[in-house]
Amino acid sequence: MPTSPVRSALLLDAAFELVAAAMMVVAGGTFADLLNVNRIVLWIAAGVFLAAGIGIAAAVNADFESRELVWSLAVANIAGGVVLWVLLGVAWGHFEAGGRWLLGAVADMFILVGVLEIVALRRTPVRE
Repeated sequence: MPTSPVRSALLLDAAFELVAAAMMVVAGGTFADLLNVNRIVLWIAAGVFLAAGIGIAAAVNADFESRELVWSLAVANIAGGVVLWVLLGVAWGHFEAGGRWLLGAVADMFILVGVLEIVALRRTPVRE
């Protein structure tokens, strides 16, 4: 059975969230140093990413791929990316060079995943 574009985009979103959470846990000390933040901030962020990844994966597994859910996730991902870029611009001097690179890469991934979800919605017929 072929996988729909929406399902693929949601699986990518879940994978991104879960990998981000794992990286924050595994490399938390390094990331905290690069971003000049306390480790607890990264643990909280990892928890948020883990919850989001599990929630999205559960929705895909339950075959709950409503257009509203995908649209909401797309908007949230794009908004998250924009917020990270604004934060980076406003607090440029606060972060180490590697932290700026890291935040920029994560911001770009958020935006990319959100755009892919929108493209997937456009390529998937509406279920009647």
